[in-house]
Amino acid sequence: MFLYFLTIWPILYLLLNNSSKWYESISKTTDIKIKRNFIACFHTCTALTLSFLYYIYPDSNYKLKLFNFSSSYFIWDTYLITTNYFKKESCFIYHHLVTLYMLELIKSGIESNVINIIFLIGELSNTMYYPVYHYMKLKSESNNSNNNYIYKSLKKYRIMQCFWYILNRIFIFTYFIYIYSDKIYDKFLLYNLYCVYFLGIIWSFNNVKTIYIDYFYNYIKLKK
Repeated sequence: MFLYFLTIWPILYLLLNNSSKWYESISKTTDIKIKRNFIACFHTCTALTLSFLYYIYPDSNYKLKLFNFSSSYFIWDTYLITTNYFKKESCFIYHHLVTLYMLELIKSGIESNVINIIFLIGELSNTMYYPVYHYMKLKSESNNSNNNYIYKSLKKYRIMQCFWYILNRIFIFTYFIYIYSDKIYDKFLLYNLYCVYFLGIIWSFNNVKTIYIDYFYNYIKLKK
């Protein structure tokens, strides 16, 4: 069954990348990035659904479906990162490995329900990233005027996405540390979750920094 799920991602990747460009105004490289972003969004939405269903029905087999679906995706995405030399995404390899270990414990660990909640919030924090990334790739390069409606819309959506990520990855995860640290008996997982938590803080800081430079720092310089 797992091998069946594992074939979904390369087939979907090849079908999309060998299809015609979704938007004629963009380059082939950008088109591939948009399609890969779509695949990641498809995974997150489906994984969220399975994780939520397992949360509601803890005695069901949704945790096995979640394991098969998400583990196969993270294995495939790790393969893509390593074989295509996506250097900017190398830190995601560690994130993916920790998530794969989490999924294994969701499937068979004694603290399955607790780890599933952490996984659920982690995936939930990514939901606004995909439409913002899609929008940025389509519009940001061709709409640089501060007075442009699309520019202002993109600014608003990026700030919303940044707030949503920080809310989940810092505030909610900090609360989880307080209530769940003594409920996770696998200390190897716990220490690695702490590392992912601190990575989330670094990514949040970089996100805020990028938005500030793109929309506020340059604007202040122009005003001087």
